[in-house]
Amino acid sequence: MKTVLFCGGLGTRIRDYSENVPKPMVPIGHHPILWHVMQYYSHYGHRDFVLCLGYKSNVIKQWFLDYKPTIHNDFVISEHGSKVEVLGKAQDDWRATLIDTGVWRNIGERLWAVREQVMGEEMFLANYSDGLSDVNLPEMIERHTFMARLFHWVMAASMFALLFTAFLPIVGVKFAWVEWHWMAGLVLAASILYHIIHATFFMDFWSIWVGPKDIPEFASEMKRELGGGSDGPKPAKYPLGNRLYHMAIVVTGLAATATGLFMMKKVQTPFFTRDPYILPDTTWGLMYVAHGAAGVALVGLTMAHVYFAIRPEKLWLTKSMLFGFITRRQYLEHHDPARWRVPGSQPVGGRPSE
Repeated sequence: MKTVLFCGGLGTRIRDYSENVPKPMVPIGHHPILWHVMQYYSHYGHRDFVLCLGYKSNVIKQWFLDYKPTIHNDFVISEHGSKVEVLGKAQDDWRATLIDTGVWRNIGERLWAVREQVMGEEMFLANYSDGLSDVNLPEMIERHTFMARLFHWVMAASMFALLFTAFLPIVGVKFAWVEWHWMAGLVLAASILYHIIHATFFMDFWSIWVGPKDIPEFASEMKRELGGGSDGPKPAKYPLGNRLYHMAIVVTGLAATATGLFMMKKVQTPFFTRDPYILPDTTWGLMYVAHGAAGVALVGLTMAHVYFAIRPEKLWLTKSMLFGFITRRQYLEHHDPARWRVPGSQPVGGRPSE
């Protein structure tokens, strides 16, 4: 994973040093802060860096040009000094892209200036280069990608819009609900179509469906929910309750979408020519009933989803849908690592090199 480091600050709070060198080059021990930061990320396998330079960028560039791996690693020298061989794997095996992003820039502007360097990356890391910590990076495990979270919230927004525009007129609230209703319906249809394509071709499709193998997990989960504890199997990435809800929301969502697309023929839209006589009255009546039933089912499912999302014991899942990550403790507590394998979730070992 690429790591963007911001190295362009003026360092006004450490004037004694920054008049001669930029903040990232202030020494800690025998090395500048920047070296320690890069070693920290390298320790966890992130060795591709993009450095956003600014104030005294020439100092940082010259440091890299003068840098020799033999200074910080054991080596063998032979042939009268003409051959140097580093012993083992070099500690500083980096790939660094140095970009001068200007002096008078804020963080957002510097990140925008190097956007081409991270273009195409599904995710990248970004941090300052003038401070150190002992945060254990692999403790944070990705549960939901950005696209998965975007799909979830777009679908949620469209469903709430559909429910409000469908039920507010019933209680007497008057507004142009028809236009808003069918537009929200098209957004829901597009999000469901995206989800089907993404789940079929870019995910483990069967990991989100329920099968006979889930019976022991169902019994174990019911026992846990009733407060009896359980020694039964822990779930993989998606617990049984999540998958059952997923199947229910897909079925009702498809029913509401399919009937809603037919009902768009009853109103004038840019996509369909109005033709209320395309179906006989009896069929239209059944269509309204099916659409209304799907809507009521969506109301119940939405209320259940909100209820479980705000329960204290489920808040870790809700936060993962907001931020994308769970901690390693949550991973081990709620999931079976043998059933959901997470690459890179284990620390490489020890702490970064001093």
